[in-house]
Amino acid sequence: MAISDGTSRYELFLEVVRAEEQRRSSLLRDMDPEDAGDYWFTHDLPFLNDLCLLVFVLLRHRVERRLIYLAACAGHAGHPMNRATYLAEREGLRLPTGGTNWTKVHQRLDTSSNRYKHVAKTLRLLANAYKHDASNTPSDDLKTDLPLV
Repeated sequence: MAISDGTSRYELFLEVVRAEEQRRSSLLRDMDPEDAGDYWFTHDLPFLNDLCLLVFVLLRHRVERRLIYLAACAGHAGHPMNRATYLAEREGLRLPTGGTNWTKVHQRLDTSSNRYKHVAKTLRLLANAYKHDASNTPSDDLKTDLPLV
């Protein structure tokens, strides 16, 4: 969704992250360089990492919700459907355990010939890698997916 001037919510959020990074960096200028480095790595950097993680997770969930919506509507070839029909279609895309059956979603959207499946997978791998430990090196799956190997 875009704000009235065309700026997306994500762009605004990234501006907040950049401004916070600059604000925190400017506060460290008056400190002893060794203390400033310690403070940066123990307080500021983890906070900024968490803000970046929010962007990844929000973007990933937005893409996934949109894919589920499109898959639920895909079987109706552009014909209108009521809320009850949509909810039933969406429920049909769920696993018995409560998660989403991504195989069904990708089959309905016929993602074999386009990049949506790849983008969703990359976002999932990136968000998961970052949220579990931002200081780790990327997983082999993520390296292969991007390709970083």
